[in-house]
Amino acid sequence: MPMFAQPEAGEIVPISPRAQIEQGAYRTPTFLVHGTGDDLIPWRQTQGTYEALVERGVPAGVRIVEGAEHLFDLRERGNKNWSVVREAYGWLVERLGDA
Repeated sequence: MPMFAQPEAGEIVPISPRAQIEQGAYRTPTFLVHGTGDDLIPWRQTQGTYEALVERGVPAGVRIVEGAEHLFDLRERGNKNWSVVREAYGWLVERLGDA
């Protein structure tokens, strides 16, 4: 397996949502949904992103779904967790009405 060099900060910042939020360059209303059972990305990372959005005055919402895995909305469509995805869409549609 080839090893890739760690990118420089200057290469990461332009494509990092969190870095863009912290620099004040991200203003898009955002609703985050994350499961505590995600084995790829820690849910606390999403919580921190939500807090960064709020600190900078970006309209934001968050739902942490107990036990849900990564991409649960794609694999488990129709289950009880799908209502959280619908909640997120509803939140975004409300903000579109304000645009």
